[in-house]
Amino acid sequence: MKIARSIIFFMGAIAICMYTCAWWGYSQSNPQQKALSRETHKQVSDIDTSALVYPYYEWLAKDTAIAWLRKKDGSLVAASISGSPYIERHISGLPYSLLHQTQQPYGFKMSPDENKVLYLLGGRGGPAETWRVGTLNGTGYISGDLLPIEHWPHLVWKRDSKGWVGLVGSSFSISAVHYNIDSITPPRLVPINDFTPDPVTEILGIREDGIAVVPSWKTGQLGPVNIYLVDIDRGRVLPGIHKAILPERAHVWEMCISHRGDRIAWLLHTGIDQSSRSEHELASLAEVWVSNSDGSKLQKLHGFAPVVLYEREIDGEYSPRILRWTKDDTAISYIQDHALDIVQLATRQ
Repeated sequence: MKIARSIIFFMGAIAICMYTCAWWGYSQSNPQQKALSRETHKQVSDIDTSALVYPYYEWLAKDTAIAWLRKKDGSLVAASISGSPYIERHISGLPYSLLHQTQQPYGFKMSPDENKVLYLLGGRGGPAETWRVGTLNGTGYISGDLLPIEHWPHLVWKRDSKGWVGLVGSSFSISAVHYNIDSITPPRLVPINDFTPDPVTEILGIREDGIAVVPSWKTGQLGPVNIYLVDIDRGRVLPGIHKAILPERAHVWEMCISHRGDRIAWLLHTGIDQSSRSEHELASLAEVWVSNSDGSKLQKLHGFAPVVLYEREIDGEYSPRILRWTKDDTAISYIQDHALDIVQLATRQ
């Protein structure tokens, strides 16, 4: 009897050991499952999205996001949309009420040294005409004209915070234009050899090694998204075309690169919501995913609830859907329905 009990105990111990080893091996071979289980979510409510001049915001600190807001008196100001207390920033050094009424600021991008803010000025609904760099304390600003371009340039600071960069040209001839912010040096064009993406897109961001990340995709495109790694100082594309493999029947709404330039947050359209708010609104379902900067290891963030995107057929208005990385790149945020959703990412393995 004692021998039988010993055998049963021994066999049970072996089973427990085998299960533990199998679970450990599975967790190591499935880092996506391991990482996603530790995501945490919080929501900051009571954001007046109607006051947003443009659905764009930037994180200044751990709990403070800032955006261009239109006050009740019609003046424009950069102000906090989260955190406490409420803070206004007259970044340009001039009151925006004195600006011509056809101009308004677009975009908002903090420099890597966290001392300057880059944004665009232009007519409502029209192309931007000038760029401007101001300070958070409003002591002054520097501005310059944009080179002729057929689309809105994505605001991308150079890593040294001494200028910013964009792309100009067509699919047959593309150059990187380097804008300096010293008020003296004119823009510098650097042709990019053997670079013919279709369609032409914009620089998403710059990695810590100075290499630009340039995705290329068409609106509504299904299937892989090409991502090019470009040396914008020497005008060359690094060997190979990297591809982000999207989920079946998904296409890209938006992309946002981390401050370090090592990861990309994706807002992917994944279906149609049949319960639209009205007959004049189109509703789409979207999910938030994360990948490396070259598009590899694309993983879904389960901490985000399914996102519903509305676009009105009447006036073209849309619900804000701007993805942003927090200052320390540990979380991703998103505005919807007068709330700022924030998902804290699991520690990278």
